[in-house]
Amino acid sequence: MDILAALGFSRGMEGLPLPGGGSITMPAPYKPVLPGDYRYNDTGCLIAYRKYHSTMAGTNECRGMISVSTTAGFKGVKDFTRTARAGLTSRWSDAHESEGHWYGRPEIYPETIGPGANGEELVGVLSVHMVGWTVYNEPGCLYAVMDKRGLGIAVWIFNRDGGEKQARRYAERIAASFKP
Repeated sequence: MDILAALGFSRGMEGLPLPGGGSITMPAPYKPVLPGDYRYNDTGCLIAYRKYHSTMAGTNECRGMISVSTTAGFKGVKDFTRTARAGLTSRWSDAHESEGHWYGRPEIYPETIGPGANGEELVGVLSVHMVGWTVYNEPGCLYAVMDKRGLGIAVWIFNRDGGEKQARRYAERIAASFKP
């Protein structure tokens, strides 16, 4: 028996309503943006952030994001991911591009789309520009799936937080919790 689960720390938030109908469980440590917030309205997706916080520069940032919606209204995983990107914070929104775009040498990191065990998948490499005591780039990944159970799920995550393997686990847990 998992002690943290028994204490209620790793269960996540259950019964979260989706914009297209139904509900899911969002895994901990992600905190959802609920209806009424502009990010919920802008994307048409349920957005949840990992460690959402304000920076000294006055912007809001996070350590990752999950976006979930029903598949209705989306043409595929690329269309869903493009819509879900509207919920990304500043650092994450440019993470699929190299720093060369600031100098006239744009480079988009590769994204692959293909069939997966649960539906059409998109996997991409990310490099998140970070500022702290120093300036550096933190590697991460994007994993998105148009799940056969009727959900579009996209996970932006740092490699040090589990990378693609953990993103796939989160997507599976969310899809398995879906109640239409």
